[in-house]
Amino acid sequence: MTSYLDLKHGINVNAVAVIGGLSDLAANLNTFPELLERWQKIIPNLQKNQEECLRARSAVYWVDKLNSPILILYGSADWRCNLDSQVLALVQNLQTYQKPYQLKIYEGDDHLLSFNRENSEQRIIQWFKAHMK
Repeated sequence: MTSYLDLKHGINVNAVAVIGGLSDLAANLNTFPELLERWQKIIPNLQKNQEECLRARSAVYWVDKLNSPILILYGSADWRCNLDSQVLALVQNLQTYQKPYQLKIYEGDDHLLSFNRENSEQRIIQWFKAHMK
């Protein structure tokens, strides 16, 4: 999520790689309502204006601001980050806005890509090398 926020705020980078990143906090909260209490401690004004605060941190709502190529790596057994509401929703919006991205789903892998660490690290290195200026 932080990488998406950095892009939203105009960080100047050639490319970004994201592993299991949340892109829609409201959808995640629907799946895991127990997160609300923890998020209220770390997201300013969340209790006062939940919808606005969550949208401000959710890349699916401001894909137009994501102007660097994004490599998205995801483990299909990641219970923290839902494939449909997080990854595929973001990818659909990236396609709509014709933003450069690449998606790699590691079947059966977890949030940290524990079973494909070497492959995912090599893919990230190749991604950055391909986008060096």
